Amino acid sequence: MESSSKSATREGNKFLDELYDVTVRNGGTPMQFRLFDVQLCGSLDSVWLRENIVGNEITQAEADWLIAEDLLRVRTNPRGEKGYILYTPYQAEVLKKLIETRRHDVDELRHIMSEWDDYLEAIVMEEPGYDDDQMPDYQHFIRRAHEMLNLFEEREGADDSTIMLKPSETHRAEFVAKAKMWRRICDVVDEKAEDALPAQLRDSLHRQLFHLRWWDEFVRLNMAKQFETAIIQGYGTDVTFDGFSSQGAEVTLGTIDWNSTIRRYQQTRREGKHFP
Repeated sequence: MESSSKSATREGNKFLDELYDVTVRNGGTPMQFRLFDVQLCGSLDSVWLRENIVGNEITQAEADWLIAEDLLRVRTNPRGEKGYILYTPYQAEVLKKLIETRRHDVDELRHIMSEWDDYLEAIVMEEPGYDDDQMPDYQHFIRRAHEMLNLFEEREGADDSTIMLKPSETHRAEFVAKAKMWRRICDVVDEKAEDALPAQLRDSLHRQLFHLRWWDEFVRLNMAKQFETAIIQGYGTDVTFDGFSSQGAEVTLGTIDWNSTIRRYQQTRREGKHFP
């Protein structure tokens, strides 16, 4: 009988393949998962931001005020272009909810948003990082193929004494099979240019890259949602938790990690930061 995890993986892959097909058919290229990618900010200026936040929840006057008060961070990409990220309109919606609680003055809001943006830059955007949009996708696939090979080779050869949870024989066999698969893929892509590959194989590689990028974005969204959930529930930005769980778009925070929270509070005080 097929395990529930394998069934979920199969259904997830089917969904991603269908999404790939639909977006390629309708737009010519697969969907890009770049909600937090600063490489795009040169095209996302204040005009774009206003167009994307003014509506049912935020008025034109409120949008002008959020921008004028620098509550929504302007970022700079590697090419020196300034602008916002695709995630910024969503931050504006969350900011509107914080304003409506009447718990914070503008300095406190600025502090919260600054901490949120720092968290995005340090945690969400860096690991996993975004692929360089100036490089061909085939080069990105080659790099990622070697990363996957290294990952499964490490799991395949892990000494039981060096890992906290010993993998079952079934999982170890899966690691061996995955390492063998990625080793074959690396052997092919290391030797051949993309245009020398059969069309079916090229399609398969681009689909695999699409899957990997989707999972990267899924991780980023979960990490961003953790911070958002905490501030919406009224926790200070220095409060840390012992973990979180997610179900769909909902995140449930774990218990407060008091040792870490107190250390962060003391460190921030030593650095002389303003505490709302």
